[in-house]
Amino acid sequence: MHPSNGNEQSDADAFQSDELENLKRDAELEMGRKLWEEDDGAAPREQYEPGRELGRYKYDAVKDLEQGVRGYLIRCRFRRERTSIREVTERLNAGQDGENRFGIVKLSFRGMAMLLDQRRPDGGAHDIENNIVMKSMQRLMESAREDGLRFTHRVSPVLQSCVCTESALEEKGKRLVSCVVTSDVFDSDKNSGIKFAVLFSGRGLSKKHEGIRLKYIHAVAKGFSDEYASKTGLTATVDLRHPDVVVSVDHVDVMQRGFMVLGVYPSTWCEGASKLDLKSLMSKAPTQGTKRKNRDEVEGGDAVAEGDGPE
Repeated sequence: MHPSNGNEQSDADAFQSDELENLKRDAELEMGRKLWEEDDGAAPREQYEPGRELGRYKYDAVKDLEQGVRGYLIRCRFRRERTSIREVTERLNAGQDGENRFGIVKLSFRGMAMLLDQRRPDGGAHDIENNIVMKSMQRLMESAREDGLRFTHRVSPVLQSCVCTESALEEKGKRLVSCVVTSDVFDSDKNSGIKFAVLFSGRGLSKKHEGIRLKYIHAVAKGFSDEYASKTGLTATVDLRHPDVVVSVDHVDVMQRGFMVLGVYPSTWCEGASKLDLKSLMSKAPTQGTKRKNRDEVEGGDAVAEGDGPE
């Protein structure tokens, strides 16, 4: 007989429980929000709902991301990615003929998902395609103001994508200018210069990229400001406090490869102390959570966006 076996098993169970709690806390710090437990009213894992088409995953998304994609980057509740994709696509498809025109990109990060907008107008002009995404974003935000989403925190527009190099980011920064100049969602005075800020989220960046975060930010800002001056003859200046437009740059990991996805949106879509974060789409945003890590940097020397940044 070994009377100590029961105590040893109890100690092992307690150790495993502590390890699990530590893993949960690490996940909260990385995501910048509290994990949802059963006591919070959230199901432990989302279940597939028969009869409701989720959409098709894009298993060739790596090639698309290299060439440049358009779509929507979703930030949602932990382990609610598929449910969030479903409610976002339902809003985006509202008023359409019922056909789902979105491809799903599976990201390596929990609490994030990406939809590719596969709608192509006649002629497939880039400006028209960008405007489709921006108009859809505008309708989505207006819809959420009337009836908030349940599982989706924020959705940001994706108008360009590229590999993680300074030269590629500078080139993609240039291509964002045409959207600002031509899209109706930007109501700033187009006869004068504009003020802009670059909001950077580097979640999942490897250590070799950590030292060049600011170089990435500066590359996007340089491309955007140079192209704006070339296209309009006016100046685009950095203003972190009261920008007219915000250029978003997010790192995503797909099939163990890192990419940058870029978008731009008017500051009227923002909220939060930094005035750079997109408004929450949830009917009731969670108020509990751990203090977020200092992960998001903004163009302007060593300026850092404090407080509410992208999850």
